[in-house]
Amino acid sequence: MQGGMSRRLIGGDFEWRADMLRPMRTASMLPSLTRGFHGTWTVSGRAALALVLEEIKQQGVQHVHLPAYLCKSLILPVKESGLNFSFYPVGECMAAEPDPLPGSAVLLIHYFGWLNPATERLRNRAGHDYVLVEDMTHSLLSNWRCLDETMSHVFFSARKWGPIPLGGWCNTVSQLHSTNSSIQSLAQRSAAARRLRGEYLAQADALPVPVTEAEYLGAFRGIEEALDAAPCCGSLPADMYQSLDMLDWSSIAHRRRANWQSVVMQLDGRVQLLMPNIDDGLVPFGLVVQLEDRDRVRAQLASQRIYCPVHWALPTDVDGRKFPFAHQLSQSCLTLPIDQRYGEHDLSLLAGALISAIGR
Repeated sequence: MQGGMSRRLIGGDFEWRADMLRPMRTASMLPSLTRGFHGTWTVSGRAALALVLEEIKQQGVQHVHLPAYLCKSLILPVKESGLNFSFYPVGECMAAEPDPLPGSAVLLIHYFGWLNPATERLRNRAGHDYVLVEDMTHSLLSNWRCLDETMSHVFFSARKWGPIPLGGWCNTVSQLHSTNSSIQSLAQRSAAARRLRGEYLAQADALPVPVTEAEYLGAFRGIEEALDAAPCCGSLPADMYQSLDMLDWSSIAHRRRANWQSVVMQLDGRVQLLMPNIDDGLVPFGLVVQLEDRDRVRAQLASQRIYCPVHWALPTDVDGRKFPFAHQLSQSCLTLPIDQRYGEHDLSLLAGALISAIGR
C-alpha cells in the first residue's frame, strides 16, 4: 500500500480465499445461521424480503412502516410489491420509533450487529397491532432468535459476510420456482469475479493492474444492478449452498470481534463511535465512526487504497428535513472494514490512516 505502489488494499467486495474455509468433515453450519428455524433460502436478501412481503400481503397487510435510516435496496422490493409505505424516525440510540397504522407491517432493522433497542417492546405487540418484519442482515452472526413466523418475519442477506456469490434467507416457507439460467449466470459471474479478485490480491506486493481491478469491480457492480432491477424469485442454485457451508462461520465471528476491539483500542477515543460498546454474543458488521467531514476523510483513505463504505446515503424517498437524525447519520457515518480478511498489520494501517486523515 505504501506509496500506492502495491496491490494491497483494505475493503471492497469479498474475494475468494482458501483460509476462510472450514473442515468439511464437520456437520453443516447452515442450521446455525438460521437458528434452526424453517424457512427458504433465496438468491439475495432483497429476494427474501420480497418473499416476506408477498406472504404478508396474503395476510391482508396493505401498508409497510419503514425506518427512515435504511438502505435504498430495501425500498425497491416494497415498491415492487405494490404495498403502500411510510417512514418512521430512529432515535439517538438507534432505537426504532414506529407509529404504525392498525393492521400494517413494521420493518425493524438490527443495525451493524447490535439488536435494535426497541426489539423487545416491538415484539411484545407483534401479531396483534401489526406484523413485525425483522432485517437481521447486519446481525447475522450475533445472538438472535426470531418469534414464531406468525408473529414475526425475519430475513437476511449472507452476501456481505464473506465470498458468497448469492444467498439470502427468510423464515417464510415457500416453494420457489426452479433455478433459471439468469440466476445461474449471476452466480457464475459473482463467483468468477471473487476468484479473480482473490488471485489478484494474493500477489499483494506486485504492482496494481488497473485493467484487472476495473474488470472485477465492473462485474460486482453489474451483479448488484441486476439484483436491484428485479429481485429474483427463483430458488438458490445448489452449488450456492456449498459456498455458504464451506465458510468457517465460527472463526469469522471470532475474528470480527477481535478486529473491532483492536481498532477501537488503537483509535483510543480520538474518533466518535456510533456504537461504542460490544457485548458478549455480539458480532459487529463493521466499525462505524461518525465524522464531521466524512466525505473528505473517506476520499483520503481511498487514496491510500482503504475503501470504507457508507451505510447509508439517505434514499431520495426519505425527507431529511422530517427525519433530521437519519439525515445526520447519512452525512456523518463511515463503516471501517474490520472483517476476517485482516490481521494486526492491516488494522494498524487502517487506524493510523484514519487518525492521520482527521488530524489527531
